Amino acid sequence: MQTSSKPAPRDRQVFDWNGHQIAVWQYGAGEDLVLLHGFPSSSRDWDEVGNELAEHYRILQFDFLGYGKSDKPAHTSYSVYRQTALASEIIGAYCMGPATIVGHDLGGIVLQILLLGKYGTADELISQAIFMNSSVYADLYRPTLSQRLLTTPIVGGLVARAMSERSFQKGVQATGGRNRDRLRKETSRMWEDFASDGGKLLAPRHLVYMKERSDAANKLEAAMEQFNPQRLAFLYGDADPVSGLPQLEHIRSRIPAAHSRQLEGLGHFPMLEDPHCVAAAIHDAVSNKSYQPDSK
Repeated sequence: MQTSSKPAPRDRQVFDWNGHQIAVWQYGAGEDLVLLHGFPSSSRDWDEVGNELAEHYRILQFDFLGYGKSDKPAHTSYSVYRQTALASEIIGAYCMGPATIVGHDLGGIVLQILLLGKYGTADELISQAIFMNSSVYADLYRPTLSQRLLTTPIVGGLVARAMSERSFQKGVQATGGRNRDRLRKETSRMWEDFASDGGKLLAPRHLVYMKERSDAANKLEAAMEQFNPQRLAFLYGDADPVSGLPQLEHIRSRIPAAHSRQLEGLGHFPMLEDPHCVAAAIHDAVSNKSYQPDSK
């Protein structure tokens, strides 16, 4: 895949959703490719990958409610189902038809819920579902210490208030792989996305997705396993201590016909450690899909 080193032009747009302003970016040309970010950062995690892919695809990125440049209301629900409803509306508004959707971490849970058909049929929204280092099998999820503390009643709020940029950066770097130095250079930007506008205080409420995923594990896993495997792909950094090789090995045993790729030596944020490798892996996965939208 040949790419340009020149950044793709992009301007931030605002999508009004239930009175909240959601930051959206769309750029490039070609078939629609949606990049869903994870906790605790923002869609900026995808910027370098998106830039590489923009010559081949029309890229859609947005910050979930309470993340990045989107509104961070103090008194609202941050249920993963609400984030999925938001994603469904944005995809419907910005994409020309069914899109390839890549979900990292939290974004992967949103993608699983979209496969359930809870917010429009999967075929209306999704031409291909690509998961990246997301704990799609809840029982294999290995949360970080900070995530466990943040989800502990009473303690979680205190931990969020006490969290510093240094402790945040240390936690992110602990999930890295062979390119931790490159990941380290991104942590100041990630902290800004996480902590700005009171965002760090929302962390315990964002992490409600952990319980919601566990409670719905059977349904989410079944929806994924019953989806056309030729339209599924799994790209996983194998050095990820949170959602890495054990997830991928189980995926391969449960859905052997799906496209999968082990991103050797990469941790929980493959797109930050090696954006060129990730862009190539996504392009390869899309090129291998066997889906043609119905002609209308």
